Amino acid sequence: MRITEDGPKILSAEAAWTLCKATIDKANELGLNMVVAVCDTGGNLLALLRSPRAFLVSIGVAQDKAYTCAQFACMSTDKVNEMITGSGETVRLGVMMRPRMVTFGGGVPVIVDGAAVAALGVSGGSEADDLTCVRAGLAAIGADTSVGAETE
Repeated sequence: MRITEDGPKILSAEAAWTLCKATIDKANELGLNMVVAVCDTGGNLLALLRSPRAFLVSIGVAQDKAYTCAQFACMSTDKVNEMITGSGETVRLGVMMRPRMVTFGGGVPVIVDGAAVAALGVSGGSEADDLTCVRAGLAAIGADTSVGAETE
């Protein structure tokens, strides 16, 4: 499996699919119904996979988590929350009024060989459950699994 496409490093379609599948497999193992979305670093959807019983709202939430991560230079969504909360009420409200902004855990960068190549968003469990599933997906493609470690 090729992790990134030739040229500027972006996640290959095969790796995006493997990432989604491994994340859902971990969710199934934990008895969770989850949606997984992968987008490129520009916020464009690459892959989406939904457990059959996942809440429909989780489709949009997972996509928005990945999108938010991508829009903040592949910063995890929990870190985006810390940053805007520390920037004052006006900045926090201004960012939160933007369409598709999600500032709770579950949106993480996909880091391969030290470079962000995509963003991953998951929805369907608690933030801790989401992170457990995310790490399984990242491990399946050989990406950095340390993302979000500080939020546990």
